[in-house]
Amino acid sequence: MAFRISVILVLFISLFLPKKVNAQELDNEAVYKKWLENLYETGIVMTGDSLIVSEETKRIMNDPEYRKLIYPEVYTWEQTIILIQQNDLKKAFWYLINLYGYSEKNKALVLKTLITYDKLLIMEDVLQSTFIMYAMHDKVLEQNSNQSFDPHASEEKAKNLKEILFYLAKYRTLVNTKSDHSKTP
Repeated sequence: MAFRISVILVLFISLFLPKKVNAQELDNEAVYKKWLENLYETGIVMTGDSLIVSEETKRIMNDPEYRKLIYPEVYTWEQTIILIQQNDLKKAFWYLINLYGYSEKNKALVLKTLITYDKLLIMEDVLQSTFIMYAMHDKVLEQNSNQSFDPHASEEKAKNLKEILFYLAKYRTLVNTKSDHSKTP
């Protein structure tokens, strides 16, 4: 119990502590722009008659060790915290989508974490692009993997995402309603 509380505390503290960056990175607006664009990237995009495959998608498809990071046997809060601390938010959000279905307690923690980011990012778009990017390569969802295709697992992940998006929208509506009431004389 104490370990879980300390993990949760580290998670929330890590959300507010900035990642250490050197002066060159601070001056490099392109690095941050690319990082932000990555959050909204779906992995494969069709433009006209061309198919554009992102570097992340290529790496997932070609690097078995990297796939183990993205698709572990069990998704953990500990690894999620590490990803957040490394500012590897897209993977962290994928972990959160997967952790969401583990328990009611996880649901609340995932939602609280995502609500924090909702103030900074367009979370509907980020979560949908994250799901599209990683679900399309998930061994559970792949029909040609060495593991059997599990339609229930894919439906569960999609259901979790839909539920998360519903609660984020509901939270945003409640916050907006409260702020509207505070403005009335």
